[in-house]
Amino acid sequence: MKIVQILIFIFLISCQPQKLEVQQIVSDESVSIFPYYEDNHPDSINMKIPTEYLFNVKPKDIGYPPSIYYSKDNILRSVVTTYDIYNKKSKKQTFHGLDKDIPINLLIIDHTFHISKIEAQNILDKYKINKKVDEIEMGDSVNVASYKKVRQDFPWIVERLNKTPDSVAFNFTKNHFLGKKVRIKW
Repeated sequence: MKIVQILIFIFLISCQPQKLEVQQIVSDESVSIFPYYEDNHPDSINMKIPTEYLFNVKPKDIGYPPSIYYSKDNILRSVVTTYDIYNKKSKKQTFHGLDKDIPINLLIIDHTFHISKIEAQNILDKYKINKKVDEIEMGDSVNVASYKKVRQDFPWIVERLNKTPDSVAFNFTKNHFLGKKVRIKW
């Protein structure tokens, strides 16, 4: 009888749905500066800022494609409109074909952060990048330094990013739902 109880207990534990664990990492990927594409902000320029996430999800639990959404300024946005998602290992933009290794490591690059051209020039000068902001043409971008370094050298960037509570929601489904919403710690 005890053997039957132990087997039932093991069966019940193995049937429990897996919880999605997400760990945000301060990325060592590069921050870049690129021209703003709207004429109504002639004194602004954009920054691409990476956030990095590590998942414990098992490949057998992943449905394709995963749903990933940002909530920026309390507005839920699809990543494809204002963000890029990359598989860190392969450096390929992805919605499909996530790593089959565990843990899965994704980079999400926000390219909506605006700064003044004066602030951008100060950043370029700090990292001894011999380029003027006005020389950066549409379609070009300039890598300045790793996000770890930029956030250390320019804490005002993190302060501005944290003014509104941004978050990202990850949803993986196949046989059951695995999802989690995470507040972005800039």
